[in-house]
Order: sequence, then C-alpha cells, then structure tokens
Amino acid sequence: MKNYCFHSILMLCCVLSFCTFGDVVRTKEITEIEMPPNISFSFPCETKIEDRKIKSKGEIGISLTGVRSEYNYFVGFFGTCFMEDVSTLNLYGTSIGLNGGWKNLYGCSFSFINKNNAFYGWQTSFLGNVSNHQSIGLQVSCIYNFASSINGIQVALLNEISKVHEDESSKTYFSSQIGFLNECNTDFVFQAGIFNKQAGKGLQLGLINYMPDAFIPYTLIMNFSF
Repeated sequence: MKNYCFHSILMLCCVLSFCTFGDVVRTKEITEIEMPPNISFSFPCETKIEDRKIKSKGEIGISLTGVRSEYNYFVGFFGTCFMEDVSTLNLYGTSIGLNGGWKNLYGCSFSFINKNNAFYGWQTSFLGNVSNHQSIGLQVSCIYNFASSINGIQVALLNEISKVHEDESSKTYFSSQIGFLNECNTDFVFQAGIFNKQAGKGLQLGLINYMPDAFIPYTLIMNFSF
C-alpha cells in the first residue's frame, strides 16, 4: 500500500512538472525581453486577400512601446517614443512619437519626422514630412514638406511637390501650398508664400511668383495660368 501511494505521488509530481514546463514554453514569446520592451494592450488579427489568396497578419489595440516584426499592419494607437522601426508596417489609426516612418499611413501621425510611401489623412511633424507616392490629406511641419503627388494641403516653411513616380495613381487634382518657399511641378495648385515656383497651371499669391506657362512668367503679388 505504501509503495502504491509513493508511486502515485511520484506520478502526480511528474505530471505537474510537465504542465509547468508546457506553460513556460507557451508563454516564451510573451515573456522574452525586447528592447525597447513591447508594452501593448492588443490582440492579433488576420486578413485575407481573396484575389491573391494571401493572408496578412496584424494587431488591433494600443501599443505604447516596442514593435513586433512578424506583423504587417497595426490598427489603433501606436507610440514611437523610442524610435521603433515601423518601416514594414501599415498603420490604420494614430501614431505619436519620434518616428513616423510607416510603410503606409491611413490616419494621423504626430512625430519628429514622418516618411511614408503614401498617406491618407494627416502628417504633422517638427522636422519634416515625406510622401513618395500618391497621397491625400494634410501635411503640417515647422521646416519641410515633400510629396510626390498630393491632393490636399501643405503647410511649412518649405513645401515641395515633385513627381518621382509616373503612373496613373499619381495624379494631382488640386493642392494648396502655404509657406515661405513653395515649389511644384504639377497642375492645379494654389500657392501662398514669399517665393512661389510652379511648372503647371494654378494660382500664386506672394512677393515673387514664377510660372512659365503664365502670360507673364515672373510677377509680384499674384500670378496665374489656366
């Protein structure tokens, strides 16, 4: 009887040890130390593109610090106060921090610098905003704004719209630039500043205006071409 009780207790200890080890294995990904640490209140999700039969993994929720490299997008609020590398992520939501270098931005980003392939929403930064493809929305910066093609408004000390990709999706239908120096090589742009330079058609209000397609290319105060 004693031997039976001893073997029973030994078997129970083995089972408990195995269960504890299993929990450690399952939580290894969560408990491992990351720099900066991943502090978030989120849960994973997955979307499927039917035409291409591709599954895309992402997260939904709130992320305060850190980033998980295995995901393709994030939905919600994301903090980048430790210069997290988010260049491979698409953001659907709001970002606040030092680095706004999302792959594509669908929402708002308030950062020291923003650089996206394309954005649809609002870019706000201290140093500069950069968008390399078709974008729609508002760019606000203390220093510099650049967009390959934008349908929206740029507000900064220096504003530039210059095509770097020639395709059907990079058409500028109407844009506005407000700043000290404004430069644009697309049509249908309104410029208000001290120095304005425009290669296409539009309206300029400023101290010195240059528009080669206008009746008088160089003017003071105002110039236009339609």
